[in-house]
Amino acid sequence: MWQIKTPHKMTFLIWRVILDRLPGKVKLHRRQIQIQQGDHLCVFCNEVVEDASRLFFSCKHAQQIWWRWYNLLGITSVLPNSAPEHFSQNSSGLRVIWF
Repeated sequence: MWQIKTPHKMTFLIWRVILDRLPGKVKLHRRQIQIQQGDHLCVFCNEVVEDASRLFFSCKHAQQIWWRWYNLLGITSVLPNSAPEHFSQNSSGLRVIWF
């Protein structure tokens, strides 16, 4: 992962997502950090409790974004629901990514 040529901020974000180290609503609640009452649901769909895997991969809105990218790149695949699965499935052919 560290050999992919992306901006450092992007690589660091990917690393934090893979290790599940983003402060989603579930983790903030576990650490007793106050958020609005009953506001533990996904910010995109308001259907399921929000965590990093949900936010980036399994939310129906996130999946639509991935499908559009996959179609644009001509990739046909099953969408993984977690960061490690997603990265291991899609990193084999990647050498240079510029955002």
